[in-house]
Amino acid sequence: MEARSWFSGIRFLASIPASGSLRPASKFMDIILITDKEIKKLNRKWFGKKRATDVIAFDHGEIYISLNTARRQARERGVALEKELLRLAIHGTAHIEGFNDTNLKDFCAMREREWEMLVGVL
Repeated sequence: MEARSWFSGIRFLASIPASGSLRPASKFMDIILITDKEIKKLNRKWFGKKRATDVIAFDHGEIYISLNTARRQARERGVALEKELLRLAIHGTAHIEGFNDTNLKDFCAMREREWEMLVGVL
């Protein structure tokens, strides 16, 4: 996937109708690529977790993606980095829409929404 199609896919995410109610403050999104060290600090500050994670999303439309973790996950999944970044951006968008993945029922509902968004991007 070229950089151009990656950015087109990200821009497209903001225009996808929410299956739930998209929070008004998140009409626009910022995708911020950071390191594992930086995302670990955010995870500790905002969620009390002392570890790095792949993506953190805030209701006001900021999605932080760990580039280190995205690279690692892309290698593990055998996909291009750009595709993994798009997957993580979609995952962050679902969190902004109010979806969560803390239990199996919510996880399944979130994955269904992510597929809806992914199909819209492709």
